[in-house]
Amino acid sequence: MYQNFKKMFLFHCFIAIVPLLFLNGCRGIELPDGMPKLYPVTITITQEGKPLEGASVALISEDPSMSQWIAGGLTDASGNAVIQTLGKYKGAVPGKYLITIVKQYAEPNKTQAPNPTTDPEGYGKYLNEIRRKPADAWDLIDPRYSTGKSPESIEVVKGRNQKTIEVGAAVRIKRAD
Repeated sequence: MYQNFKKMFLFHCFIAIVPLLFLNGCRGIELPDGMPKLYPVTITITQEGKPLEGASVALISEDPSMSQWIAGGLTDASGNAVIQTLGKYKGAVPGKYLITIVKQYAEPNKTQAPNPTTDPEGYGKYLNEIRRKPADAWDLIDPRYSTGKSPESIEVVKGRNQKTIEVGAAVRIKRAD
């Protein structure tokens, strides 16, 4: 009889504890004090009908009181940017946002760097030179998407939020220094 009681006790403990562990694990990351509830947002970027990888997507709130909850993401190989707030909390605060999109290319510095151990003076001059003249950079999508006048917007609401944006033809426009 004692053996059955022990088995029943362990079984009930198991039944009571496992759901608590599961629920505790489902809470996810705790949000900072004052942060409103976040809702999932995925922005898909295409260029000439194909997924655009490596584009930076930012949501800029139209409500100045929400500007501290910065949200954005980077597109993957499928062109999808999973939006995060403050860089680590999945989703965005409900509200209306302007969407900015940036993809750039920077020309690598072709000057061979001197060895800092054998030529410290030459290395110092090299560092000063690359600081004085930054690498050339180009926009790879129409620059109108990267400004506060971007034609794209989204309203984040309760539930899942998704939007696909076609940025048009590939470009290579040199950025001003």
